[in-house]
Amino acid sequence: MYQYSLQWFRTLFVQAIRLAAAADDIAARIESLNGFFTYYVYTNICRSLFERHKLLFSFLLTVRILQGYDEIDALEWMVTHFYKLFQPF
Repeated sequence: MYQYSLQWFRTLFVQAIRLAAAADDIAARIESLNGFFTYYVYTNICRSLFERHKLLFSFLLTVRILQGYDEIDALEWMVTHFYKLFQPF
């Protein structure tokens, strides 16, 4: 099982703030931080994953991002996911 510490995550967060593109506009800065931090976390986590787990992680991260933009209904996702999970073979 993969585990990442809060300290590791916090260090990535601080580095992402320093490395993300600067912007004068707050909205543009937030957009830059969100995009860069997502990419930064993704690359750092993928570095430690087994090859067979990378695609699943990418898919789940994409689903969460789309849920954040309300492009995937969370309830529909949960019902569909659990329905398929518990179907008999």
